[in-house]
Amino acid sequence: MEQYHALERKHFFYFVTCCKTWMKFLGISDWDVRFYFQEGDEQDPRACMGVESYGNRLAMIIVFDMWDAPPSPRNLWIVAFHEVHELLLADCHIMAQSREWNDESYDREHHRVIRMLENSVFLDMWEGKNAIFNIQSTDEVPEYTGSEVPDVYPVEEVPDS
Repeated sequence: MEQYHALERKHFFYFVTCCKTWMKFLGISDWDVRFYFQEGDEQDPRACMGVESYGNRLAMIIVFDMWDAPPSPRNLWIVAFHEVHELLLADCHIMAQSREWNDESYDREHHRVIRMLENSVFLDMWEGKNAIFNIQSTDEVPEYTGSEVPDVYPVEEVPDS
């Protein structure tokens, strides 16, 4: 039987910070992203991303409170990376379901994603700058100080640790 690990409030806020850092790094600024912390069970993924309104560019990222792995900084960063890349490719997914899908729209979206990666991953690697990731290698998630409250909706649903 697989062991499950409970996430606390500090893990959720750390995850939101990780997501926002990846979004800034990749240049994703055209989406209004809302973060939710929800009760989950062993059937749920660690997190998921969904588009609430394509026209309004409103997306949600849900983090479930039970994971099949410890909520270490590394695991929180990689799950945030995954969900933000789901957001990066959301337009491709939406276009694939659209009747207006054609070679021109695919080519435009395809190159939009490539340019975002060029302007983030490539430049970061080429210029040797990764100051956006002020990450210290540690096995512990820092306590949430409350000094900078991320945009979290709804805060009332975040359980106290």
